[in-house]
Amino acid sequence: MADAGEAMPEGEFPIKNGEDLKNAIQAYGRAGDKEAAKAHIMKRAKELDMEDMIPESWAEDAPVEKSAESRQLIADMMELELLSIETDLGE
Repeated sequence: MADAGEAMPEGEFPIKNGEDLKNAIQAYGRAGDKEAAKAHIMKRAKELDMEDMIPESWAEDAPVEKSAESRQLIADMMELELLSIETDLGE
């Protein structure tokens, strides 16, 4: 399977079908080289047209989840900055 590109070079993470893909995703945490394993799993998911099985957190452009507190802090800081600018303009 490694020669066919369905497994990593040493035979790790063999992925021939959707069930194999699911198992590989679950086993990812035990990989010695996590980045290589993730790249292989994502490549096979694309080849099998099963990219929807890939965890959202693996996506390179996955949005960073911000807590409500973080969003409020950012909004408060922006408001403070705007008030500071308005005060400076009024002087």
